Amino acid sequence: MILVTLKLLLLVVMFFICRKMENHIEIVYYSEPIDNFGRTESSSKGEIIFAVLNDVDNWSDDMKFETKDGNILFIDDLQGKDVFLKNIGIFCVPKED
Repeated sequence: MILVTLKLLLLVVMFFICRKMENHIEIVYYSEPIDNFGRTESSSKGEIIFAVLNDVDNWSDDMKFETKDGNILFIDDLQGKDVFLKNIGIFCVPKED
C-alpha cells in the first residue's frame, strides 16, 4: 500500500515538473541600446540575461529579448512569466511594482 502511494505521488510530481517545463519561454539573446549613437549592449549568455531580467530597477522599454523560435519580446511581455535560460534553468521573471 505504501509503495503504491509513493508511486502515485511520484507520478503527480513528475506531471507538475513536466507541465512547468512546457510552459516556459526560452530566451537565447538580449539587446538594449545604451546611448543615442546606436551602441547596444547585448548577450547570449544565460548568466548575463538572468542578471538583466532580475535588475528591476534598471529595466527599460528598449530591452529586446529573442526566443529560440526567433520571436522578439519586451520586458513587459516577460514579467511574471517562467523563463528558461541556458546554464541557469527555469525561473520566474519578477514583476515591476
